[in-house]
Amino acid sequence: MQKSPYALILILILFTGCSSYKDLYVSNSSDQLASFNEMAEGKTGYIVLNTDKVIEGISVQVQPDSVFWLSSYNQTPMSIETDRVKEVRYQRIQRGMLQGGGIGLLVGAAAGVGVGYLSGQGTLLSSDDNAVLFGIIGAAGGGALGVFSGLEGASEDRYRLTLKRVAEDQ
Repeated sequence: MQKSPYALILILILFTGCSSYKDLYVSNSSDQLASFNEMAEGKTGYIVLNTDKVIEGISVQVQPDSVFWLSSYNQTPMSIETDRVKEVRYQRIQRGMLQGGGIGLLVGAAAGVGVGYLSGQGTLLSSDDNAVLFGIIGAAGGGALGVFSGLEGASEDRYRLTLKRVAEDQ
């Protein structure tokens, strides 16, 4: 029984989502904290507690002592102590779609070219023509599947909260 390489290709396409981790240093003099709060204004984020519970919130604002946000359900202001928060996540759907589509396109094209060459010469097309034809079909199909898998496994930016105190803050 010969194993098909298509199972591996499908798995590669389906798991194209990426995450990037950034340390967010929480201190009174952190310019990084101010930049984060400006970036987060009006966006939906996910607050991950130390217990791994996830809370969805809008306009997450991180301060040295507390994390503030608006409830995504009724816009109620909420807060929690900063030392109870592990990280804050933001999904980047467009980036996930682009990454998934790009990887799917490349994998599909490579698989299509391989199938085209392996199919040999037919009655109408040469082996090279088959490779081009199957490469185009594979690229289109792989790209489309990649875009949809990128939607599902959207790229994430993860900000790990690091309680760093400098001498002047104490």
